[in-house]
Amino acid sequence: MRKQIKTQNKTKKKHRKKKRYLFKIPSSLLLKDESTSPLYFTRMDYIFGILVLLISFGVYLHTLIPTVGFHDSGELIAVSYLLGIAHPPGYPLYCLLGKLWMTLMPIGNIAYRMNMLSALCAALACMMVYFIVLKVVGGGRQEVVKYHLLHPASYIPSAVAALMLAFATTFWEQAVIAEKYTLNAMFTTLIIFILVKWQETMVKDDKKNSSLIPHSSSLLYLFTFTLGLSFTHHFQTLFIVPASIFLIMIILLRCFVGDLMNMRVKIRYAKNFFLKYIFKSWAYIKSFFKILFPYVRTLSLMFLLFIIPLCLWLYLPFQASQDPPLNWGSPDTMDRFIRHITTKDFRGYMSSSTLEIFSRLTHHITHFFTNQFTIFLVIIGVIGIFFLIKKRGLLGLFLLLIILTDLLVSIRYNIYNIEDYYIPAFIIFSIFIGYGTLMLIKVISRLSPITSCILLFIPLIPFLLHYHSNDRSNYFFGYDYGRNLLRPIAQNAIVFLKGLDHDAFPIWYLHYAEHIRSDLDLVSILFMYFDWYPEQLKHLNPYEPYSFTGDKDIMQIRFGNIFFNNKNRPIYTHFDENFNKDYSLVYAGTFYRVLDKNLSKNVLLKELDKHNVRFMYRGINDDKVYKDTRAEMIVTNYISIYNNYGNVYSGFEKFTQAIREYKKTLIFNPDNPNSYFNIGIAYSNLGQYDKSITELKKAIAIDQNYVKAYKGIGNVYEGKGELEEAIKWYKKVTELEPDSVENHRNLARVYYTMKKIDEVITECEKMVKIDPQNIESRSNLGSLYFKKGKYKKASIEFEEILKLDPQNAYAHDMLCKIKGRF
Repeated sequence: MRKQIKTQNKTKKKHRKKKRYLFKIPSSLLLKDESTSPLYFTRMDYIFGILVLLISFGVYLHTLIPTVGFHDSGELIAVSYLLGIAHPPGYPLYCLLGKLWMTLMPIGNIAYRMNMLSALCAALACMMVYFIVLKVVGGGRQEVVKYHLLHPASYIPSAVAALMLAFATTFWEQAVIAEKYTLNAMFTTLIIFILVKWQETMVKDDKKNSSLIPHSSSLLYLFTFTLGLSFTHHFQTLFIVPASIFLIMIILLRCFVGDLMNMRVKIRYAKNFFLKYIFKSWAYIKSFFKILFPYVRTLSLMFLLFIIPLCLWLYLPFQASQDPPLNWGSPDTMDRFIRHITTKDFRGYMSSSTLEIFSRLTHHITHFFTNQFTIFLVIIGVIGIFFLIKKRGLLGLFLLLIILTDLLVSIRYNIYNIEDYYIPAFIIFSIFIGYGTLMLIKVISRLSPITSCILLFIPLIPFLLHYHSNDRSNYFFGYDYGRNLLRPIAQNAIVFLKGLDHDAFPIWYLHYAEHIRSDLDLVSILFMYFDWYPEQLKHLNPYEPYSFTGDKDIMQIRFGNIFFNNKNRPIYTHFDENFNKDYSLVYAGTFYRVLDKNLSKNVLLKELDKHNVRFMYRGINDDKVYKDTRAEMIVTNYISIYNNYGNVYSGFEKFTQAIREYKKTLIFNPDNPNSYFNIGIAYSNLGQYDKSITELKKAIAIDQNYVKAYKGIGNVYEGKGELEEAIKWYKKVTELEPDSVENHRNLARVYYTMKKIDEVITECEKMVKIDPQNIESRSNLGSLYFKKGKYKKASIEFEEILKLDPQNAYAHDMLCKIKGRF
């Protein structure tokens, strides 16, 4: 018995002995991770994931733009169709994938097919978020079921996260138009899922105390290959890289230290102490490198698999050398290739001002996330951040680091569509919302398990808030505007395009993809400053020696060369800066027809009539069709077009035609006071004073502070000879603009006609008081004083005039007359 007790005590002491390790794991590597998530999904997991895919894809198809939109849509579709070169960095993967998709998908027009591709990529990204959250939630699902909640409720956090992203306004907007951001979002979610899966595998293997690298290196290889492939589409996935390096290095370092701790060293027998020490050291070194070798081999293969898909960038120089019709930057030389993929020409959009960056940071943090998810859901997301870092430290920090990287990079950009750059951050924040939802379920399920299912309806909040603004099923503004731009253009014309997003790109799509007006030659004025563009223009004039000198007027020189060497063809330009002095310009919609200088008035008028066509603008007056900023800009452009026509007709004294054009502006904005003012002035010039007054009063009814209309009515009454009425309306102008010299002059003129000299003097005194430097006002006032016999006052005015203009002959003459009176 004693022997047995002794044996047991020895065993206990043996077990109580601390295990001796060669190395000790630093506490910084022991980030908490309470995940017990299974390695494999259940059948129900896949069913719910596919359901998320179908819901999001169905909503996107229902709200899809039926044709080309604004932004880069027209360019990307046309470039994919032609297999050309898009704007930097070129998007080779998107172009190839888009070409394949539009070829195989037999539904709708080309633009609709590419819009559908964006919708599919967005829906796949939402599905991947669902599966990511399943992994992130991990053991939390078992905890939910423990509180007797119905089993389907364990899918609520994942479904909420996925649908929150699906209905976030910026993500939804990109999902219904041909753009590059949803494909990038799909890559982002796929890369994150692979890393989360890899981290989960490492945690499981770590519990077995086995060498970790051989068991999970395949996921790292998939990660690097996918990351490299994503770079051939868009560099936005760079936002993931710092966080990915952080996660991978922490886990690998922890694994490496663990392998060192378990290292067993066989020491060769040696009697000599020195030899024994050498053998022992060599054994340690050999074992160390034996452990290190798999890590080095794994990292090397990862680097190789990252490089392989980058070979897709060779698409750019290869296709550029084929001279496609759309060949932005012509990256067929090493210098232009590097310039293109590094987006060097777009560096001007980046701000270096600390004040601007700080201001932008504040605005982005306080507005962007609430715009996507509402303040209530942002609070749930913040709760999710706190608990995810608390329970799964390494994974939580990994996800948070992606948001911070996105934020720190994006705040430097000063671009119109900056919210698109935050899509990776919105993806991560939707994951945090999912984890925050899990925390709410844990609280609610203790009170009433069934009520937790109500949380499944949370995504209805952003859906209902954002549905109207993202329902683009009747959004024809881009297509119609492109058609309207081309409608007045004559056959076989050369057309100079100034803009890009909402001018050139829709035209590129119509011209190159749908072959509308294929008779035209399109020239981009923006590209005429670059040395690669002249070669692309040689088909316009093979005899023109194209070369760039860097001269500030080089664009005008190029334009002139093309104009004078192609006079047999109609030429149109999108702008008139510095052209009026050398050419005659006639409106042709938003373009100008460029003609020889000093053409007769009749010829110009005939050209104006010829280019005055009726436009198509579906949905402009339909309140059910949402008009975003681009659509509102187009509406403003339509108004400007008709106003310009009206102004030109007025300049030719064709007031009836002018009224017709001004009235067209009311189609787009029936509450535009300026339109009624223009119509009223045109009626006045026709001598139709009653109609003129009626229209001008409509302008005042819309805007009671619209001073021009008051002046106009005063002018009309003055023209009719109803001077008392004219004075009444001019006085109303004075109430609104008491310091208007012009209005006091109008009153003085009417009073003078009525021979009310004292009132004329009063108005002239006001003019002089407002503008003491105005010689004309002082001269009139001095003359009136002289006429009224107020010679001293008259003398003062003429002396002041001489101070301003010592050579003023009239002032000298009047002073001589005044002296003769004394």
